[in-house]
Amino acid sequence: MKKIEKKEILLFLGIAISASIMIFQIPLAAGDEIWNFQNIYKMVNGYKIYTDANVIITPIFFWIGFVLFKVFGANIFIFRLFDVFVYTIVAFLVYKILKQLKIEKTKAILYTLIFHYFSYDLVTGGASYNTLAVLFVLIGTYYALKEMASNKFIVLNGILMYLIFFTKQNIGAYYVMATILVQIIIEGKNKKVIFNILKQLGIAFVLSMGTLGILYIQGIFWDFINIAFLGIREFGSQNSILDPICMAHMLICMITVISAIILRKHVTKEEGKNIKILLAIGIPMLLIIYPIVNVAHTMLAIEVLLILLLYLTHLMLNQFLSQKIVKGVTIILSVSLIALCISPLSRILTYEWAIKDYHHPYYGLSVSTPMLEHIEKVNEYINNHEGKVIMLSDKAAIYNIPEKRNNGKMDLVFLGNLGYHGEERLIEEISHMKNTQILMYEPLFWQESEKLLNYLKEHYEVVGKIESYDIYQIP
Repeated sequence: MKKIEKKEILLFLGIAISASIMIFQIPLAAGDEIWNFQNIYKMVNGYKIYTDANVIITPIFFWIGFVLFKVFGANIFIFRLFDVFVYTIVAFLVYKILKQLKIEKTKAILYTLIFHYFSYDLVTGGASYNTLAVLFVLIGTYYALKEMASNKFIVLNGILMYLIFFTKQNIGAYYVMATILVQIIIEGKNKKVIFNILKQLGIAFVLSMGTLGILYIQGIFWDFINIAFLGIREFGSQNSILDPICMAHMLICMITVISAIILRKHVTKEEGKNIKILLAIGIPMLLIIYPIVNVAHTMLAIEVLLILLLYLTHLMLNQFLSQKIVKGVTIILSVSLIALCISPLSRILTYEWAIKDYHHPYYGLSVSTPMLEHIEKVNEYINNHEGKVIMLSDKAAIYNIPEKRNNGKMDLVFLGNLGYHGEERLIEEISHMKNTQILMYEPLFWQESEKLLNYLKEHYEVVGKIESYDIYQIP
């Protein structure tokens, strides 16, 4: 037993270390990590979520980040440790689910390594409400497999419905759909089951009302509704993309679902029940992919089905997997993961880490001296110009964070991030500005507004450049 426990410790220590290497190799760049960090950093510096930070997501992730920054310090180092912690817990929950599926420890360790091998890209996007929401989904999946009919599950699942919805609203909606579906499929559509579902929904509703009450007391309720919900239509219609590589993921999901349906008739009753549960939760989770069909969203969407695929593979091959084979494959995978970490680790060791001050927001982030000088040059121009200067770019956060600068929703002018009719209202707001300079970078990031850029080109003159940014003068 002690030997197995040591292996478990080594497994999750190894996952945490490799995840740390994967995230800390990434230098300063515009992306989800820096945008999420900016929003929490604004909150720590006295600004209000939804009012001063156009967060289009429900608030739990940002509240957790706020507490972490207040306790441990507001910098990228802490933010990345949070990312590693959440991802490692996700891997731990996958292991617990595999154990709940009656898979012996050595094989569960192997399957968890396989999961990590194909999912570690999740950590490279930085701490994310998406990963946190999936963590809660996996908790719900574990308890659905373990004790669905119990009072404990009823209370816990009601709390999870709330937590997931207020971590990422669309994932919360899909989870509510999935968890209702799975209970009806497994327990039957009778009065007791319906009553239990209503109790769960009641718990989620009460907690949700409490959260909405907090937002109302803070004076940000209507901004929350506008940013997090009223811009959804614009977000969905303007941000649809399809990464072709995701078609391979979808093919794997299709094969998994078909295999599960076929295999369910040839396994024990308990194994068939497990397959039903994983299918009923996994299929609605696929909706997470829409509208941004890229690798990150796809990997989040298929997590439950990936566990199902591992389970199906186990059921089909278990009799052929001797301890010797399991040990050999585990060693090969472990060596492969170590090899994967060599290049990122070498980058970490050779990067310049110009920021040594723990209180600097970019502490723990590779920032070269030339990059630091570039940021300072742009910020010096913005700070010393007589009139107002606003950067409308996906890269704005890079310059705003060190200055604790806040331009409200203009700090991230993505389509769908601006509330009801956000694009038109933003252009109208700019049309009423006086003595203001707008900094724009071309080519635009794919979520930025071509209509806004064309409006600036048609109505205002470019009076110069600061580094790579065109300066539009509004008289």
